Amino acid sequence: HFQTERFEEIILRSYDEVAPVWTEVRARWRNAELSNPDRPFTLTHRANLLSWAQQHPARQRGHIREYFGLRAERPLTVHVSDPAAGRVRVNTVVVDGDTPGVPSPAYPWTGLYFQEHPVELEALPREGHRFIEWRLRPTSGGTTSVRSDPVVSLPVTVATTAGAIFAPLPPAFVEGVAGTPVAFDSGEWFPGDGAATGISAVSSDDSVLVASVVDGELVLTPLTAGEATVELTVDGGDAPGFDHSMRVLVYGAPFAVAEGNYIFDTWAADEPAGSYPPNMLFTQSDTTDPDLAAPLLFAYRIPPEDARDPEDVLLPYAASRRTRINGLGEDGILFINTGRTRDLGAAVLSLDTSGTADIQVVWTAGTVLPNSRIYGLRLQHRIGLDGVWRDLTDATGAPVGYVRSEVEGHAVMVGPVILPAETEDQPLVQLRWKYHHISGSDGPRAALRLDDIIVTGGSPTRFADWLLREVSDPALRADPHHAGPAADPSNSGFPNLLRYALGLGIMEPPDARMPRLHGTGDDALVYRFPYNPLLTEITYRVVASEDLVDWDAVLFDSRIDTAPPAVEGWLAIPLDPRPNQYIRLLVILADD
Repeated sequence: HFQTERFEEIILRSYDEVAPVWTEVRARWRNAELSNPDRPFTLTHRANLLSWAQQHPARQRGHIREYFGLRAERPLTVHVSDPAAGRVRVNTVVVDGDTPGVPSPAYPWTGLYFQEHPVELEALPREGHRFIEWRLRPTSGGTTSVRSDPVVSLPVTVATTAGAIFAPLPPAFVEGVAGTPVAFDSGEWFPGDGAATGISAVSSDDSVLVASVVDGELVLTPLTAGEATVELTVDGGDAPGFDHSMRVLVYGAPFAVAEGNYIFDTWAADEPAGSYPPNMLFTQSDTTDPDLAAPLLFAYRIPPEDARDPEDVLLPYAASRRTRINGLGEDGILFINTGRTRDLGAAVLSLDTSGTADIQVVWTAGTVLPNSRIYGLRLQHRIGLDGVWRDLTDATGAPVGYVRSEVEGHAVMVGPVILPAETEDQPLVQLRWKYHHISGSDGPRAALRLDDIIVTGGSPTRFADWLLREVSDPALRADPHHAGPAADPSNSGFPNLLRYALGLGIMEPPDARMPRLHGTGDDALVYRFPYNPLLTEITYRVVASEDLVDWDAVLFDSRIDTAPPAVEGWLAIPLDPRPNQYIRLLVILADD
């Protein structure tokens, strides 16, 4: 703190602060009885202080040397292998650019020390790094000695150079994707040309992740969504080895969008611990009431020490108390926080968008219990595991999401939303529906529902694109008798537009996707048909008649009515109990 440069900086800064009122200060301190020394803020006095700063360190050292009978001081120069990997403490001073009086860059750093008093050095590795050794030698040249203790006491009898060597540790946390192995070169954990001479790696859950060593590399093979910890023991031969824990969060294997639509529309309450929907992982935090910025880096689970009932550990989707995700069957899942230090959370979906474009997503959000603390669901995306989570936005640039309603049982379909162009043709794109705290500090939190997720990109969502896929001959495609909306080239009674709406190919047998009546078991009937809410240029309209002449009774119109939850892509419209009733489905193309 009392180096010449540091003291000069303090002097000049102090005088610069006074400069704007210099005249007033000089007038105030003209009375010598009130000032010691007289007129302290004169330019002459500033020059005297700067001269003192230059001369006093040598005088002070001379006084100390004379009083204690010490011999001359010697310079000690300290450096590190990588300033980003670690620092050094010299006696009480941590050599770092944040320490007042230490220049930036801080290394190499030199101080003067008396020969008779050893200097204590401590190597301070930064997060993610470890200390390897000290390399000590006379500054003028000579033999280098090596010390392995992080704290050493060093007599400075000659000018000495001390180097602290650091090396990276394996990461303490790794994200992976089921089916995609990750390899680590052990040479990166040692300085220079060093490498591990032996590695032991044990996974805490071989059903989630297998850890192995292949040709000196650590290989992690994620098998399914979940979380596991790998315990490492690394032998470095001549270099010090180490023990290390690596926590691995495994996301679901990517769903290939080019092969069809992704659909999530059900999750049972009796699903066991460690299970997640296909291609998905549910995540939670290590904090209370996480907001949009809070990381969610833990797989959903209810630990024994936080379980309200012991069975909640084994059946976390059926828990009725504390922070939890509940399986709601055909209503999807429920998120609710209760102020634990593991609050939720998100549903993370992995996608492979290779060969696809115009990827769209639609989903249902709802409020199961409004409660007093307001929560929301925000749809976010990232490209690859190294990507940054970003909000998806709609056509107006607003974030896509849902905020809890004051109405219990409220539900709404969100979307369709088109994913950004940069998410197309990627081996890994992740979407997450993040349940997050918005406002309120008292009372219970809102319980929100997530359901009916549909992602499409492999299937056309415009009639013209469907024709382009189904009719390769441009001449036929231009013929309205073959490719028009009302044309029926298969002579099946299913025209092209109806086939498009029901998810059929132009020549595909229609039986499996034909609309039908269905009994519910309580003598009630519903009319079921395939329904794709992403087909926004068409209207699905269900009409009824008692005489096959008057079809004015509209039971459902997708342009006007909120669609009930779809089950495996099929919509069910309840029917009134009438003795004579005929039902038909109309598909209307925009501008028809």
